[in-house]
Order: sequence, then C-alpha cells, then structure tokens
Amino acid sequence: MTIALIDANAFYCSAQILFEPWLRDSAVVVASNGDGCVVSRNDPAKALGIKMGQPVFELRDLEARNQVKIFSSNYSLYQSLSNRMMAILEEHSPRISPYSIDECFSWLDGIADPEAWGRQAQAQVMRRIGLPVGVGIGPTKTLAKLANWAAKRWKAKTGCVVLLTDPSRQEKLLRYAPVGEVWGIGRRLSARLESELSIKTAWQLANADPKLLRRYFSVYVERTARELCGIPCFPFGDTGPERKQQIISSRTFGEKIY
Repeated sequence: MTIALIDANAFYCSAQILFEPWLRDSAVVVASNGDGCVVSRNDPAKALGIKMGQPVFELRDLEARNQVKIFSSNYSLYQSLSNRMMAILEEHSPRISPYSIDECFSWLDGIADPEAWGRQAQAQVMRRIGLPVGVGIGPTKTLAKLANWAAKRWKAKTGCVVLLTDPSRQEKLLRYAPVGEVWGIGRRLSARLESELSIKTAWQLANADPKLLRRYFSVYVERTARELCGIPCFPFGDTGPERKQQIISSRTFGEKIY
C-alpha cells in the first residue's frame, strides 16, 4: 500500500498572500474569530518567535513597526480554495480522502513513480490556484504524515516532497523525529510516553511492546506504533487516531441568547 498526504503550507496565510503577493517574503499571521489569537503563521512569522495560539494583542507592536501583517480569518475564502485543491487532487488520484480543510490523503497503489506523482500534484496545485503544498508518501497513513512533516521541515533539501517507502529512510527519520511529531500523539501524550515508558522518539515508539502501549494508553497508540513499523492499521477512508472528543465555541455572549 502507498499513501500520500498532501498538506497546504500555512494554509490560511498562503490564502491571504494570494491576494497580496507582495507579502510573500514577509511575516504573516491569521487571527481567530474575533481576532483573539494566532491560528496560522508562515515561516517568516515563526522566525520572529510568534507562537500558534499567541494572543494577537501581543503582536500589535510588531504590526505597528511593519514587521508582521495580521489578517482576520476569512473562512469562506479558505473553504473555496480547499474545494479547488481537493478537486485538483481528485483529478490526479485513483482515490482521495480529505482529512481537514487543508489536508488530503491520496491512494497511490498502481502509481509507477509515487515521488514523481507527488511533484506533479504539487506543481498542479501551485500552477492552478497558487497554493504551496507539502507531500509525504509512505506505506501507511502515519508514515505518510511523518514524511509530510519532514518535507516541510527541510523544504530547501526536499522540495517539500518526501518518499518514505524505503525501510532505511524510514528508520533514519524515525530515529530523528520527536515522538510528539507522530500523528495522533501530541504534546500531552508525548509527555506521558516519556515519563512512563521513557519514549522520546518515533523510533522508540515503533519498537515499544504493543501490548504495553495498549495497557498504559489505548488501542490507538498501539495501532500508531504498528503503523510506524509499516503495518497498516487505519483504513484509507478512516480519520485515524485523532478522534474528535468535543465541540466548543471560543466566543460567548454577554447575555443569554434565546
């Protein structure tokens, strides 16, 4: 099985820059509803030390000095661009499975050269709608996600496309990647993995005892570890380990609304 994960780079920021292209090399962030906090930031903004979720009022001095451009969210624009990106990927893929507004899994079984496919898909999205995307390709969804992380981390070297089907390349990346970068693990779970089982890297997670992972954590952590070993555990159309637990609204009203 060969799966690709296509993910737009700093999607909300890239969408805004489409209409103000002179900002392409500038620090750009997009704020949440009500301009409360940062929900997207491009690489120059990261270089300034701007964090995801950082309150926007803390950035006003940077904005006043023209060091950063702050945009309010425009979700109708983002959804329109997302629909176009998914349509392009559907044209070039045997099957697709959208994962979020800016991410999509593509089924590549039967594709003779997956890496060439990834570069072609990347070029088509850029040419037709102007969005830069990263492409990670692997034998499981979790490895494809990790390959996508590597593609964006080393953009200059990889051209934002990483093929992770070779076992030696898999091992090299797994030994380097922090366990918190593995799909479905995250900050809290990675802290528990380190404190309870001394697991700090994706390689250590992949080689942990599956039964122990299930007992200490959950069946999803066990399946994630197996996926890192190249064993498919999450069906192509399934959303994988990141199951939604709740629905919230980040803004409230000052009085009761009926």
